[in-house]
Amino acid sequence: MTANVEPAPGAQPPQPKKSGALKWILIGGAGCALILFLLAGGCVGALFWGFAQAKKQPVYVQSLQKVQADPRAAAALGTPIEGATPTQFNFNTTNASETASVVYAVTGPKGTGSVSADAYKDLNNKWTFKSLTFTANGQTIDLLANASGPTLPAEAPDDHKEK
Repeated sequence: MTANVEPAPGAQPPQPKKSGALKWILIGGAGCALILFLLAGGCVGALFWGFAQAKKQPVYVQSLQKVQADPRAAAALGTPIEGATPTQFNFNTTNASETASVVYAVTGPKGTGSVSADAYKDLNNKWTFKSLTFTANGQTIDLLANASGPTLPAEAPDDHKEK
């Protein structure tokens, strides 16, 4: 025989226990999302830090100084001439040889231009430019040539096509 026990008047019947699985799924999902967010933020931060470091490299600094001192660049862009963060920066060390190349935009009150530089570190541990060009208004200027020297016409995009 089974006894049928009724709860006391006014007492609540016992609630079924919840497993708590949903709570742990939400906590785990939020934790994973937080970790991914922090990793992505760290990658973006490292990228910006790397670009900021490129502006401190001797090849960038010296090439910008040469552009700022060149009267042809000043005539094309006005003064002051400011350098932007490099869009390309390549630094190589092979045995005792170091080379670097950099491409970046420059701006002045009259407009914008671009700078391309290739350099190597000589035996005296000083950077020497193999090429340093400034392009603005359709003209390319060899900044290693005499300041009164001629400008070179800018290459058209289709100059490399076979005729």
